Amino acid sequence: MHKWSVTTSMAVLALALLSLGAGTTSAETWIFSAGGALAGGYSPFPRLAFHATGMPQVAVQRAVHPDVWVRTEVGYEDFIGLTPKPGIFLTDVIYPPTSTRESRARFLFLAAGARWQPAPRPPRNAAFYVEAMPTLFGVMWRDRYSYTIYDTSGASLRSADDDLTRLVPGFIGGVGLRFRATDRWHVDYGVRYQRSARIKGMEGRDLLGLSQLALAAALTWMP
Repeated sequence: MHKWSVTTSMAVLALALLSLGAGTTSAETWIFSAGGALAGGYSPFPRLAFHATGMPQVAVQRAVHPDVWVRTEVGYEDFIGLTPKPGIFLTDVIYPPTSTRESRARFLFLAAGARWQPAPRPPRNAAFYVEAMPTLFGVMWRDRYSYTIYDTSGASLRSADDDLTRLVPGFIGGVGLRFRATDRWHVDYGVRYQRSARIKGMEGRDLLGLSQLALAAALTWMP
């Protein structure tokens, strides 16, 4: 599947999900939010991992009950620089020791589900929320590396290039607190867990799915 088809598929699905609110006339039943998260690293192979990364995200919610909302969210993660996990040496990993390496994994996700979210009210001006969202992940993976082989004839340089794009299902769940700043502006702070299915690789070399915790914050607006 080409990169453009991943983007197109996710955009079409997002428009279909947002159309759930097309018949709603009251502006107070909508919430728009923008924020980000500090997400844990990603380990595509048992002994290799990327470090933690930032994750921008935007979301739209529509009320279906005073305390229940349909939520659609889009976010992006970009991992660069694959390294051995602590305590693991390059000679222990599935690839030979490398002289050069360029690794990158990008996840573009579209989540749609429900959030239980009572409105923050005085005197505390804070309310607890819980969310659960089936998720579609667009994965773009690139791993370019070269290494030297030594044998009786001398040294020879070998190289390989893995480049793939996949769509995989997953799930996002989270809990947090919403704080009321004004009647229209609120702030969310929460913890979430993100997981994707295993990613089918080339020549039987599948990538492990995404599995990470993230600390998230967002500014929300009710028009």
